Amino acid sequence: MLDGLILGAYTVEPTPDVLAAREGEWYELLAGIDGSAGLEVPYRDGLHPAGAARLADRLPAGWRVVVTMLPATMITMRVAAEYGLASPDAEGRARAVRDLDAVRDDILRLNDATGTATVLGVHLHSAPRAVADAAAFRASLTELAGQDWDGAALIIEHCDAVRPDGQVAKGFLPLTAETEIARSVGVKQAINWGRSAIEGRSADTPAQHIAELAAAGTLGGVLFSGTSAIGGPLAPAWEDLHNPLDTVDPTSLLTDFEIDRSVAAWAGALPSFVGVKVIDPGRAREPDDRLEPLRATAAAVRRALAG
Repeated sequence: MLDGLILGAYTVEPTPDVLAAREGEWYELLAGIDGSAGLEVPYRDGLHPAGAARLADRLPAGWRVVVTMLPATMITMRVAAEYGLASPDAEGRARAVRDLDAVRDDILRLNDATGTATVLGVHLHSAPRAVADAAAFRASLTELAGQDWDGAALIIEHCDAVRPDGQVAKGFLPLTAETEIARSVGVKQAINWGRSAIEGRSADTPAQHIAELAAAGTLGGVLFSGTSAIGGPLAPAWEDLHNPLDTVDPTSLLTDFEIDRSVAAWAGALPSFVGVKVIDPGRAREPDDRLEPLRATAAAVRRALAG
């Protein structure tokens, strides 16, 4: 397992004007978070607005990167509902596969700029909502697994699956279907704590999902990111909003107990990485203030990992 936490810090980034003016300070603050070892980076027409070389320059020495395709996937689905790696629509699936060519090229640029295999993995998702097809997803992953990712692992990040009542945040494939595909293609899987809780409408579901993947031998990553069963000023109940630890957001289901239970659930089948991704409920303007919820949640995860 990676010696340190992957930070999903893009969810607490300062506003674009502040970040543009104080980007160097932002990365220094991230590096100062105890036990941090890397970033989850969303692909948004590149790994960084100024190019992969800029990201390489900003990253603290030795840090790793996990690329997530979910924000780009959700944005594209808003205008093309048939888009996704699991789409039953041939063109929708082909477009999603083609879009990863640019991602792979940017990974190569980043690794070249850092001089090492900086990118640990790429989070892929079984979109689109409600109509995701397991055979289509298998075909996409088989094609992608045959490409050169310069050492980056392909990782299926599970999102909440379709529910009979239709109440979903993402509504992608069930975990069992993704696990069967992961085993047959030879890729890993990741659990996002909040998304699993959303799927099961329960804080019990994340530990269950983690245990399932540990038993299947496909557990690649665990991201601690909360949700709320009751809703609040941030959003309605069961939204994929990345609520921080309950000591920061009292409506959050993510607690010290649940983090401990999730760590225990992998029972020695260590994931490749563990991460933290939360929002700032106060929406502070100052970069240092925006990181307080991330620091608090990361500290709880570090305690659980230390036993």
